[in-house]
Order: sequence, then structure tokens, then C-alpha cells
Amino acid sequence: MAEEDINVEVKSKPSRKNMAFLQPAPPGSPPNLQRAFSRYITIEPVIFLPAVGFGVVTSVLPQFLQHTIAIEQNVTLPDDNGGINGTCVDQNTSDPHYMRLQEVQAEVSYWQMVISMCGIIPSIIVAPLLSTWSDRGGRKIILGFVLLGYLVFMVGFILVHRFALPLWVLAVAKFFEGLTGSDTLLAAQYVAYISDITNKETRLLRFAIVFTMPSIGIGSTQVAIGYLIEDYGFGPALWISFIAYCLAFLYIIIPPFLIETVDRNEKNAKPGMDQSESGVIYGLKSLILLFKNKTRLRRWRLGFLYMIVFMNQVINTAVLEIVLVYGLGTPFCWPSVLVAGYTTLSIVSSALGALIGSKGFSLCLSDLWNLQVSMVFGILFGYLHAIANTTLGLYIAVLLASLRSISMPLIPAMLAKVVSEHEHGVVFGFKASIESIGNLLSPLLINSIYSKTVQTQQNMVFIIHGTLGFIPLILTAVLQVITRHDKEATGEKASYGTF
Repeated sequence: MAEEDINVEVKSKPSRKNMAFLQPAPPGSPPNLQRAFSRYITIEPVIFLPAVGFGVVTSVLPQFLQHTIAIEQNVTLPDDNGGINGTCVDQNTSDPHYMRLQEVQAEVSYWQMVISMCGIIPSIIVAPLLSTWSDRGGRKIILGFVLLGYLVFMVGFILVHRFALPLWVLAVAKFFEGLTGSDTLLAAQYVAYISDITNKETRLLRFAIVFTMPSIGIGSTQVAIGYLIEDYGFGPALWISFIAYCLAFLYIIIPPFLIETVDRNEKNAKPGMDQSESGVIYGLKSLILLFKNKTRLRRWRLGFLYMIVFMNQVINTAVLEIVLVYGLGTPFCWPSVLVAGYTTLSIVSSALGALIGSKGFSLCLSDLWNLQVSMVFGILFGYLHAIANTTLGLYIAVLLASLRSISMPLIPAMLAKVVSEHEHGVVFGFKASIESIGNLLSPLLINSIYSKTVQTQQNMVFIIHGTLGFIPLILTAVLQVITRHDKEATGEKASYGTF
């Protein structure tokens, strides 16, 4: 992308040619990039298959922790189906058994926080450096490295389950996954890959589609996994996750499947960079160059978008896990099937919201107004969960707030507009670092709030979640005002929401 095109907003109606799903590669592109531009299916299996594994782990982990901790503390868990109204065995809140159940829930939340942090802390450093290096060394090798980390974690999980090992072994396995970049590096790489093989006309649609892949992968297994856990326990579900990661790894390493998009030829190296430099030095210099560029409003746009990404991660990362822990306890007492059902509805509704909202609203709203819509529905998500007191209410709440996920494909598309084509790895690598820090703080904040309030006011965590959602909403509004004033100062036609 030429620098002079970065800040241009196209107002004319796109032609049918520009609206096509596929666009030809830029003139002079290497053969591998031309082939990648021409493919309908590229990196989607690398997103879908790990999502299957992640979805299984997301459902299994809180139930496995609850089961293990209850056994250790000699506490009998409620044997109740929950029902459509979310009622389980009525208990007096002063009943000692009820109090012990709440202590189990607090312990589950604590171990979820510990395991999450063990994966997040190393990825804060690893993810941006490896993603930046992928601009030089290629996307495929980094994707394969991430998948190896997932496989190490699954081996650890299977061993903990099979031999009743201590829970700290699971935390150690998660730490090794974090050393390979984990989810944030995978996300950084697939958005960088899509940015490599698309142009401005097709990028948002392709982002919206690939962001549905995790949802399809997670949602396609959840109900079956719920029944599988009820009938056969946790073991078979864990093996399904392991096999899914293995298939994704094979898709990466078998040459005909995934095409490398990075040209390693030194004549196409990033401007101002020495290809002989070490990965760390290369990554640090790339980050400096990212913000050193003085193109109009570039720094402001990057800064505000990264702040919005950070706040979204802090607010939202741990929420799904907390809702599942919330549903496992009283007064809901969800069985495995209802846990899987909520997870499925949450993921699938988010995918549809991202796909329909981001592309549909873009026909009548600019990027920044579209982002505002996403933030409003994020606030709605928290408050609706706070007032829901039945299983049906929780299911309706997550469905009504589905448009909160518009920001998922929209923010990467906006970041790609700000930078040039040789900066995709670094811009999304820095985004991965920001997300990692947000992921670290999220369980510290959200899980801690839930642990402290579980015995008094369980829904307080959702009230706080909704209230925190006003912060990214305000950040987006400020960026709207700055952008409008900048355009007015240069004599361009300006309106709120232009980007």
C-alpha cells in the first residue's frame, strides 16, 4: 500500500469488480503470493482446527477443575439438570454445604486464573517478536511453532487427567504453550496472512469470514462434547482436542496446502532494515519504525486503536470462563450439556454478529461508527448478564449482545489501512503483545472480582464488566473527533466517524 493512500477515504460506490471476493495480486508480486491471492481457501483450516481443540478445552477445563477440587475437598456436587429455568436444589445460603460449594467455585476461579496467567505471561514477550520476525522469515514456520505449543499443553492435560497429577502440572504445560506464543500469536499470524493476500476492497470481508472460523470450530463440537463428557468422562474429549491440533500442524507442514506469502529475497526486504540482524534486534527496530513514521494522524490512529484493543482484552478475555463457572454453581447447576450449549451460542452468535455487523453496517456506517456500535453492545452484554437469573435469561442475554463482536474483524482491518504492506507482521505482532497484556490483567481483574463476590453478590462481576465497557466507547468517540478536526484542518470533507 502506498503511503499516500493510507489516509484516503473512498466515498464512491464500489464497482462489482471491486466487490469480488478475490482480487489479483499487485503487479510484480512473487509467484507464491499470486497463487495465494487466487485461492478461496488458504489459512482457514489453520484457524478452524485449533478452534475445535480450544473449544473442547474451554468446556472441559472448568468442569475438570470443579470435579477435581470437589474430590480433594470431599464436597458432593449438586446432581441436577438445571432445567430451562435454571433452578437446582434449593439450599439455605447459611447451610454449611452451600458454603463449601461456593468455596469450590472460588477455588475453580482461582485455578483458571493461574493456568491462564501461566500461558499469557511468556506470550507477552514471545508473540510480538515472533510475529515481527515473520515479516522476514515467513508465516508458516511461526504457525507451526504455535501448534507445537498447543500439542505440549494437550499432552500435559491428558497426563494430568489420566494419572491424577497435581494441577500445577497443568499450569506448567500451559507455560510451555505460552512460550510458543499461544492464541495471541496465532491470531496475529492469521490476520497478517489475510492482510498479505488481500487489498483494501476485499480485506474486511475476508477478515469477517476468517473470524467466523473459530466460532464454527468451537460451536461444531460443543453439544456433542457435552454428551460425551456426561457418558464417558473427560478423556475422549481431550483426545479430540489433541487430534485437532495434530491435523492443523500437518496442514501447515505439508507443502501443497498452505502457501507461504513472505518473499525471503533480500531485494524485497523491509525499507531501512538489515536482513542479517538477529530476530530480537530486527523485531525491536521494526517496532520503532512502526511509530517513527510521521504520516498524518498515523500515530494517533495506531495509539487509539491499540488502547481500544487493550481495554477490550481486559474486559472480555475472562468473561466466558466466568459465565461458565457462574452457570456451574447455584442457582443454575449446569450439567455438561448446558455448559456446551451456552458456549456454542456465545461463539456462534459472536461469529454471526462479526460477519453480518461488520460487513452489513459498513454499507451505511463508517468504520468508527461501526466500532461504536460494537462497544455499545459490549456494554449491553455485561448488564444483561447481571439481571439474568435463569438459564434461559443467560442464553437470551448472550444472543441479544451478539453485535459486540463487530470489533473483532474491524480493528485489524483498520490497522491494516494505517500501515503499508511490509508492516503487517509488526503491526499485528504489537497488537498481539497488547492483547497478551490485556489477557494477563483480565483474569486478575475479572476472576478476582468473582472470587471476592461469589458468596455475596455473584452478578457484581457482570455489572462491573458492563460499566468498564464505557472506556473503549469513549476512546472511539475521541478518535472520531480527532479525525474530523484533522480533515477539517486540511480542507477535506469531514464527518464524524470517518477514518
